[in-house]
Amino acid sequence: MKHHKYWAIADITISEDDLHGIITIRKLSTEMMKRIQSNYRSILAVNGGLIALGVAGIAPPTLTATIHNASTIAIGVMSTKKLL
Repeated sequence: MKHHKYWAIADITISEDDLHGIITIRKLSTEMMKRIQSNYRSILAVNGGLIALGVAGIAPPTLTATIHNASTIAIGVMSTKKLL
């Protein structure tokens, strides 16, 4: 049987004297996951709509590409607001 060495590295380091920082970290992580899921749904909706418009011949590729790029920027900008 071989012995393997495993190194543990902390993902989060709390530098406060009390554990109230854990509550803040939990709130931040919950809000971050909500934001990621919201962004994912928005991106799927926009891109799905643009693909449908393109396949149906309603929108030319230049228009769908422009809307895609604009929506990417808009979603990115909206993601910069404070979480808490």
